[in-house]
Amino acid sequence: MSDTDIINQTIQLTLQSIAFAEQAEWEQLQQNEATRQAMITSLNNLDFDDNDAGSMRHQITQLIDLNETLSALCVAERDKMAVEIKHINKGKKATSAYMK
Repeated sequence: MSDTDIINQTIQLTLQSIAFAEQAEWEQLQQNEATRQAMITSLNNLDFDDNDAGSMRHQITQLIDLNETLSALCVAERDKMAVEIKHINKGKKATSAYMK
């Protein structure tokens, strides 16, 4: 597999992860993430020549942008879950106080 193929596949996995996050399919996202992280780690070992530098720079920039999008989606969901848990805990406290 060429260096460009590896980057393209990583971009595709990231796009898939974004779709999972947008659809709140967290289990599928988690399954996809192990493969995606391995691919991202493998990018450190790429050996490309100056002829590929321009196109690879564009692909890496695209991947960084997609990672930021994915991260923002996950942070937003985490914050949403934190608020929901806080409301649940308040409800439990109110129920507990009422039962006493």
